[in-house]
Amino acid sequence: MSGLEGRDPWGSVLQVEGKWYRYFTPEGERFYRESLPLQTRLAEQGLWLWAGEPAGGRVELPPLACLTYPWEWDWLGWQEAALSTLRIQKEALKAGWILRDATSLNLTRHEGHMVWFDQLSLAPYQAGEPWKAYPEFVATFLAPLLLMAWRDRRLGKELLLYPQGLPLDLVYTLLPSLRKWHPTALIHLRLTRQAPSTGARPNKKESSHPTLSPQRLFALIESLEVDIQGLSPQYARSPWEGYQDVACPYSERARAYKQQTVATWLERLAPRRGMDLGAHVGTYTQLLLRVAKEKVLALEQDAQAIDQLASSLADARLYPIWADIAHPSPPVQIGGRTLPGLLERLESSVEVVLALALVHHLRLRSFLSFSVQAHRFAHFLEPGGYLLVEYVPPTDPMVRQLHSSPESFPDYSEEGFLAAMGTYFSLEAVEHLPESERSLYLFRKQ
Repeated sequence: MSGLEGRDPWGSVLQVEGKWYRYFTPEGERFYRESLPLQTRLAEQGLWLWAGEPAGGRVELPPLACLTYPWEWDWLGWQEAALSTLRIQKEALKAGWILRDATSLNLTRHEGHMVWFDQLSLAPYQAGEPWKAYPEFVATFLAPLLLMAWRDRRLGKELLLYPQGLPLDLVYTLLPSLRKWHPTALIHLRLTRQAPSTGARPNKKESSHPTLSPQRLFALIESLEVDIQGLSPQYARSPWEGYQDVACPYSERARAYKQQTVATWLERLAPRRGMDLGAHVGTYTQLLLRVAKEKVLALEQDAQAIDQLASSLADARLYPIWADIAHPSPPVQIGGRTLPGLLERLESSVEVVLALALVHHLRLRSFLSFSVQAHRFAHFLEPGGYLLVEYVPPTDPMVRQLHSSPESFPDYSEEGFLAAMGTYFSLEAVEHLPESERSLYLFRKQ
């Protein structure tokens, strides 16, 4: 038995014999049962992960196809998660409930939607009660969104350093000068930061129980919706912009042959679950989506590329993940529990891995030896799974763009590559690209 113990006095999540359960305290179970009609409506709208009726003080949680955290989300995922949280809050208020927490860690992508999966987040609403989770929403949703929209999209990774919420004084300092006077920044960042903490002594002239009418609370939520809907990401110039078009290193013949070979191999393998490493804008992710019946994971470290992929390939089976395979998201400590790192969450998760035009980046830029790369590819695959990998020789023009002295890597050779892969895989097929020195290899995990 393993568990995720946290700050919640109403219950905990435990894993028993490979299944996840939410355990309730008597008070937690009472509120859970009373909120079931609301949970049902939210689930019907694609906002809530439905778990059902509890039995014996617990409820079995439905499996998630791919758990991701905010620092791994594409831009549309960020926006949808924030707006979904506000929609849940509005629906809850109409039914006499309120979200007692509003952290971005309570959502993940599931079957094409960002869904809320903490079923104990609802509490009865008392008229006039302020939204106590509002500062948490600002620190874990609005603040990261403003940084990504007004400064740099890559700052979405900052929440990895501050998983309980970004320091609002730091966020305000990082905003461009003119944006600091924007009403959204002034109202939600500065005023929230200046609000007294819950442990502060109230002024004698002020009420110790601040109130907020339901009308004003609805107005607050709707203003946040408008603010978030109007944001768009600010990108730094990417070295891989246009890589799939004018900057493509392949001739037309080589590119067509590569796509046809990959498509043929995938159709023959017919995987249910696949992964595209270094997916860029999804050229080969599309080929996986044609054959994979359950899910396709697309990992890409370039923020602009993963955002383009997510917006252009709308599919309930697709799970875009903003991540660098050489430096994946580590485990994170929060609230007395450990959020698992990306490698742990993706272990043995797919039947096919694509690693196309990737190994030279991992070797020359990230300094991952071919042995380490082979181990990582095998880590993602189920026993008997397949790896489609492209070998890029040191004589390739793109290699010189990555490193001025590829000859300083003595293991960088086709012999070294094949020897490293042979530790974990058996060779099934190889195709050499025309008008190119690159080769496609099909391996099977031993």
